[in-house]
Amino acid sequence: MEDEPDVGVWGFCSSLTPGSGPSVAIDSFADEFSVWPHQMNGEVFSMAEDGVDEAKAWLEG
Repeated sequence: MEDEPDVGVWGFCSSLTPGSGPSVAIDSFADEFSVWPHQMNGEVFSMAEDGVDEAKAWLEG
């Protein structure tokens, strides 16, 4: 729907404390607004990653 905000999904491999671990853009929308990689060691991240569905469901309330 057009009136729904776009949501980007980022992944954090550790805590949110700066320098504690890699952070990555999971979807293409997050990739547009990030300097963080969309892949690591040649593996491209996707919406099928663990926790993505749960994070998006939480946002929907």
